[in-house]
Amino acid sequence: MNTADVVVVGLGAVGGALLLQLARRGVSAVGIDRFEPPHDQGSSHGHTRITRIAVGEGEAFVPLVQRSHQLWRSFEAQTGTALMRQTGLLLVGGQGRDAAAYHGQTGFFAETCALAQRHGVSHERLTPDEVRRRFPAFRLGEGDEAYLEHDGGVLFPEPCVRVQLALAEQAGARVLRCTPMLSLDSSGSAVTVETPQGRWQAPQVVLCTGAWLPGMAAMGDGGAQPRLRVLRQVLHWLDTPQPAQFEPEVFPAFIWLHGQTASDAFYGFP
Repeated sequence: MNTADVVVVGLGAVGGALLLQLARRGVSAVGIDRFEPPHDQGSSHGHTRITRIAVGEGEAFVPLVQRSHQLWRSFEAQTGTALMRQTGLLLVGGQGRDAAAYHGQTGFFAETCALAQRHGVSHERLTPDEVRRRFPAFRLGEGDEAYLEHDGGVLFPEPCVRVQLALAEQAGARVLRCTPMLSLDSSGSAVTVETPQGRWQAPQVVLCTGAWLPGMAAMGDGGAQPRLRVLRQVLHWLDTPQPAQFEPEVFPAFIWLHGQTASDAFYGFP
């Protein structure tokens, strides 16, 4: 029986970050993933993800994002790998559109602007005409409002995962790749994780398995399973006859609330 202080199951963006921070704090930690992270089977897959400081979902996120930006720059300096590009983040809302609970938060546009004010986040409020002049690819309507966060932008999720796992191993964590979890036994004073390469026992196991989380939670006491649903998110890649308008030097990452229901929104990247 192998032992550790913590077993982290799933090594995407969340699991990789957790494993690294545990190892740097001197915790005996092992991470396992059924694939070879980073890979295309989880929510950390893809070229880009939005990052923003004034997080309209809730004020508690603001210091976490501020700290994360510090960490990305630190990891870049340590490894020479580009992880974040600050293209700016454009949030578009408008009259009557804050009633919808976007990401579970009503008043999302107003809350974003208020958080930026309270926390000194560098930003501007722009009119539709100002947006058209600054970013010609956007065509806002007369009832639209725009918020531009200067330090927002994009993360490169797969390099982020790769770098965090490499740094975790340097700090003493053990990483088991291509290692599925076969069972999870949370009875008794410790938790036992069974894999094809053997069993691991630890006082704590953290499941960071994305779409596999409902089934894996059921392996334990099942308490989390009824509250979890896996939802599909549809993405599109569009060609343009004017690619120069969409380069990161002139086109920010964006979130556009265009209607009065929670589904009337989309987001995109340079």
